[in-house]
Amino acid sequence: MISNYYIPRKLLEKEKYYEFEKYLLLKESPHDLYSLIIKGTRRIILLGDAGYGKSTELKIVTSRLIEERNPDFIPIFIELNTYTNEDIEDYVKSKIGENSETLLNYDKSKLVFLFDEFDQVIDKQIATRKIKNFIEKYNESTFVIACRTNFYSGQFEDFKNIFVLSPFSRDNIKKYTKRLLNDKSDWFLKELKKYSLFDLAKNPFFLNHLVRIYQKDRKIPQSQIDIFSKIIVLSLKADEDKLDKHDLKQTYPASEIEKDLMYMALIMETLQKNFVSIGEFKQIISDDKKRQIILELSLIKKSFFKDGDVYQFQHNNFQEYLAAKMIADESLDTVLDFISFVVERNLLWLEKSIDLLKYFEIKPLGIKIEKVALALVNYLKYRRINRINPSWINTVAFLCQLRRRTDLFKYLKENEPELTLKFEVSRVDESKREKLFKSIFEKYTKRKIWLDSDKIDNDEMANFAKTRKIYDYLMNFARSKEHFLYRYNAIQILGRMKGLEDEQLRNLLIGYAKDEAENPNVRHISLYALAWLGMADSKTIESLKHLKDSGDEIVLSGFYYLIKQSALTNRYVDILLSGIQRAEKSVLLDVRWNLMQGIEKVKSIDGIRKIIKYFIKNPEGLQEFHIERSIGKIIDNMIKAYEADSSIYNDVKELAKIMNKSYREVFTSKIQTFFQRTQTTFRFFKEIYEEGIEKNYSLLASIADEQCINFLIEEYFKGILSDKNIQIFINFLSSRNREDFDHFLSIINQKTGKFLPPPPRDYQKEQKEKLQRKIQIIFNKEEFLKEIEHIFNGECKRELSYEDIENIFFKRWDKQRYNEFVVKKLKNLFTQDKSKKWTLNCLKEEINKWNYEWFTVRHIFDLLHRGTDLELSEEQKNFIKDFCLRNLKKVNFREALKPKEKGATTCPLAIMLWYFLRKFDLNYPEDVLLDMLSFDWIENGFVGIDYLEKCLPPEKIKRRILENLSKGIKVDQVLKNHINFCKKHHLEEAKEQLYQIIEDPKNEIENRLLALETIAELTNSTIFLERLLNTNELKLFVEVAKILMSQNNKKCKEKLIRTLSSANEDFALESAKLLIKEQNLKAIQFYADYIKRTRKFDVHLHDKNPLQEIKTIKALPVLFDLLKFSYKYKKQIQQDEFYSLDYAIIDILKTIALQNFSNFNKVTKELQKFIKKHESQLEGVNFLNAVCDNIEKAFLASYRPRLTVEDAKKKIKKLLQV
Repeated sequence: MISNYYIPRKLLEKEKYYEFEKYLLLKESPHDLYSLIIKGTRRIILLGDAGYGKSTELKIVTSRLIEERNPDFIPIFIELNTYTNEDIEDYVKSKIGENSETLLNYDKSKLVFLFDEFDQVIDKQIATRKIKNFIEKYNESTFVIACRTNFYSGQFEDFKNIFVLSPFSRDNIKKYTKRLLNDKSDWFLKELKKYSLFDLAKNPFFLNHLVRIYQKDRKIPQSQIDIFSKIIVLSLKADEDKLDKHDLKQTYPASEIEKDLMYMALIMETLQKNFVSIGEFKQIISDDKKRQIILELSLIKKSFFKDGDVYQFQHNNFQEYLAAKMIADESLDTVLDFISFVVERNLLWLEKSIDLLKYFEIKPLGIKIEKVALALVNYLKYRRINRINPSWINTVAFLCQLRRRTDLFKYLKENEPELTLKFEVSRVDESKREKLFKSIFEKYTKRKIWLDSDKIDNDEMANFAKTRKIYDYLMNFARSKEHFLYRYNAIQILGRMKGLEDEQLRNLLIGYAKDEAENPNVRHISLYALAWLGMADSKTIESLKHLKDSGDEIVLSGFYYLIKQSALTNRYVDILLSGIQRAEKSVLLDVRWNLMQGIEKVKSIDGIRKIIKYFIKNPEGLQEFHIERSIGKIIDNMIKAYEADSSIYNDVKELAKIMNKSYREVFTSKIQTFFQRTQTTFRFFKEIYEEGIEKNYSLLASIADEQCINFLIEEYFKGILSDKNIQIFINFLSSRNREDFDHFLSIINQKTGKFLPPPPRDYQKEQKEKLQRKIQIIFNKEEFLKEIEHIFNGECKRELSYEDIENIFFKRWDKQRYNEFVVKKLKNLFTQDKSKKWTLNCLKEEINKWNYEWFTVRHIFDLLHRGTDLELSEEQKNFIKDFCLRNLKKVNFREALKPKEKGATTCPLAIMLWYFLRKFDLNYPEDVLLDMLSFDWIENGFVGIDYLEKCLPPEKIKRRILENLSKGIKVDQVLKNHINFCKKHHLEEAKEQLYQIIEDPKNEIENRLLALETIAELTNSTIFLERLLNTNELKLFVEVAKILMSQNNKKCKEKLIRTLSSANEDFALESAKLLIKEQNLKAIQFYADYIKRTRKFDVHLHDKNPLQEIKTIKALPVLFDLLKFSYKYKKQIQQDEFYSLDYAIIDILKTIALQNFSNFNKVTKELQKFIKKHESQLEGVNFLNAVCDNIEKAFLASYRPRLTVEDAKKKIKKLLQV
């Protein structure tokens, strides 16, 4: 029975499990249980929810291993559901039966233990310990332990391979139901799609329940209420039978379990979460025994989140249904308290007033007035608004079906009619549905905005009122000459009303698609609608064929979609192929997507030939991302074409050759699939070989299989191929056929006794040895001279010329016969006189003239300074140290740095002495170290002088710093270091010098600003800073103003306000920017006037926009005036294409609105007034209706309550008295 219905399953690593949908889109999971065992994975944990198929998977693997009679894998399947703390080996033997001793004494490395149902073990702590002991005894064996996810908490920590059984894919669901329902499976699948149950059916447990319901009732219930009610009943009944150890009928009947699940679901909905942590679960279900039973229910699953393990319902719909059932019979007011938004109003003024009442002993009706007033404040402070919290939408749909009264439905109709689209059509009579449809459609269309995709599923909307009246109603809008969104929205829905379409609609859509004067969005949706309605026939496409040359990418995308959705991709393959190059340059993703999906559907022999010939002619097209994604399906189509006409082989062969010549390795390996599945690999290999092995090594290596390898060996033994041919082929094989390289090389070596792979090179070791030799040569002149002798002897020459050295350096570099460091040095020497020829003696004389000590130190410095990791001996370090100490007096570090136009210059000796001081922690005299305060150089940026603070007394550094500042410092970097020291140590004594630095325009502005920052942190600097506000240097003015404004300096603020009237626009503009941060209305007005006067809003998307600083509600008049300007002069304003002035203002309005409920109310009301006033005169203002909607959504979403479980429990207790 199992084998008949079994569907092969994939496994996902535990950590990837909750990203499986995203992961599988990128690449299907490569793992399955059988392959993991065969490849030698010794320790595997297999997790899965109840009914997911863990036991089936273990049994199938066991059966397969037995049937294959593979002596390397002896399976032992053990169910742990009856284990009761006995010795695990005895338990295993009892399960195996009479042959247990023989089996367990077999080669332990061959045994595969498959332990099932670990979750059913009662005392898991004892069982874990005993199983671990058993594993230790059979350490060489393979172990697989299967457990429900809920009950695995890392008991087997040594098992690093933890996998979760993946859900059924759609393809799995189709195959499984086909096997169970035979010819009825198509009807079953249609009903799954109709009632949006595919997501639920991914769980095999629930799929089986749905199948059982279908088998019994010959249909899936139309009502989701009935579906979930039946599944819950079936699940709890199955659990009751399975969990007989708990005697649930007596101790915890299904009706009580369901009540607790309803309570748990309502708490989770109130928290707006679809999971609870282990701690929260304990708070919800306080009874230990009940909690344990709930964890074992099929409806509950354990999930792995980064922040810890959590518990969830198997599907969100169960949570939503059960929560709805809990409150279905409550009053409308109670229901609304759960599902609506509650916002907090700012009543701080009232709270402060009431605070004064505590001083009065007024007691009307015996209650202190303060308590009465506080109760009134709490009542007024929190306001329920007529909007449903989006997280409750599905629960609301269940509620409307469960409630006997129609009050909730009426409420939704008046306040949020879009939500009624979620209801089952049968629950609302046709006339009401038509009225609701019209009110929803006109709510958006008459405001000239798109149907809100967050609230409206277009398919649901079309299905909700799919009547002839609504069709005719929409046709009137589709023909409208009003705003293009009248036509767009109508066609969006008409395109989904399949069955009502007529020739009038077809002609209308074709007309719009052709009309170049029509809005591109309308043309685009018309093409899509033609496809949705099944009108993509030859008559339609022929009439629109010219659109392949459309200059509008939106239209082009729609045209490719039309072809893709038609049954005519074979006929129109030329159009699709002609669009590839253009599509890859398109910024619109849909152009490429629709085009390539159309090409994937081409399956005719003629069409496949055209695709192959296109890529032979345009191999560069294979590099494009979308083609790489589609190549697998295209090759599948080539294989099917070959089955019908084997002559297509020749075309594929040419394409493979072109791919290889164009270095398209990815595609060469993919096209190999064609030859493998058509069993033409050897034929192809032989034909390429006959064209000449020397020019085809790469392609031959890419496609080789075992038969091809044996053929080459035969050719080798015949003497046709040489050792060199085989060795080169092996080299290509290692890079082009990595998966099979070891196996193929083994075959070659077994049959020839040659071509063993060379021992792997330790490149790290080689590099280390080369560096050590280089250091020896650098420190020892005799070693340098020995290497020169080696070159003369190796070249067998008495004289060496520049050409000789160049030949060694360039042409024989890979031979590594001579030390490369020495060769480079000689090349540098010979370059000085390229005509001169050098004998060995001449060279020795020349080198003996060198100052080899300097040579050594300079090269060691160069290596270290470049970051080379050198291992120097103590002797070598002492050599460097002695050199430094002997040469210290040659450098006056106080004057070693000389300023130049950009930066500074110094001598190499100074740099080396400075560097080695820090590198080798040398001890220089104190006077030298003090002088080094005036020196700095680059080492991944300038180093600074912090390192000297570790070597010198603080007071001496301070005195020298002040002395240097008093004398004046000419080198910018040195000055910067001195200022940084003052800043770091708050050096009050340096104040006068810092004043001078700031005021002297000859100093670099960066240092002046750094001095300014330093002064700002010192005492009594305000007067100086205020005086600086009179500077005529803009950068200095801005930075001084920033500092003073951060100190709330009144004089600065007054100065900035006065500067707004300045003739110097730059100063005025910068003043405005600073004041805008303070929400100064004069500054906001100034900046708005500046934009209007200059018609410039030269701010890009990621730039800092001064307007973004506006937070005050008082700025609304200025902002709306500027918004009007932005629409009126949209084309004349100099602004960024992707961040225009109107977008910027809308962002600011949204920011202001989201601050509190009062602001939200005011902003949205002003927006609506603005729209009403200017919609008819200013183009694009209608889209502000969508802005209003979006602000509302954002405001309500930001009011997500941060409730705890205890808060939720209190709310439920208060509202439901439970």
